[in-house]
Amino acid sequence: IIACIVIAACVIDLTHNPLKHTRKYVNFRFLNWFLVGITYSGTYFGRYNMNVANQQRIWDVLGVDKTGFGWVITVGFIVYGVFVVINGILVDKMGGRKATIIGAMGSAIVNVFMGIYALFMPFKGFANIIIICLLYAINNYFQTFCTSAICKVGVNFYNFRERGFFSGIFGVIIAFGFFLAFDVNDSIINVLHWSFLFFIPAVMMFGF
Repeated sequence: IIACIVIAACVIDLTHNPLKHTRKYVNFRFLNWFLVGITYSGTYFGRYNMNVANQQRIWDVLGVDKTGFGWVITVGFIVYGVFVVINGILVDKMGGRKATIIGAMGSAIVNVFMGIYALFMPFKGFANIIIICLLYAINNYFQTFCTSAICKVGVNFYNFRERGFFSGIFGVIIAFGFFLAFDVNDSIINVLHWSFLFFIPAVMMFGF
């Protein structure tokens, strides 16, 4: 169902052209926001994976309790909340495309490191909290580049009379991101080793 909704949004964007833009222009702006949108969905995939890992069996593997793991998520989102503002200023200077690449590649690399750590995990207890907390904070730092860049990249291709329409379509992409973040990640952790919560989102971010 989610895939059908995303496809429908793409078809609508390609066919809805009240201002009579050229076909080349419509195709170009579609490709632009679609690639950026899928990349942004991938960042949701690679940010909320830690929330999905926040469950008893993972606490047991790490040798921590609910409170300890909660610190990982709390610190990560504090970093995200602070740097989404600070990096927004940097994004204005460097441009949306470059910021999206930096954010997605940085987050993908950190997710790979988190996956490797989850796979081998040489420590138990509090040491795990420190290391995972640090990695997740760095991951969320890189993610703020994508958050700050996302509107900047897409909105310039839409006339002010089309931006409500564009916002609606992009909302579908964000909903797809939440689907990946919670439904797909939940399926991953129930079928595969929990390290794949990090490896699979990293592949998606690298791919786009």
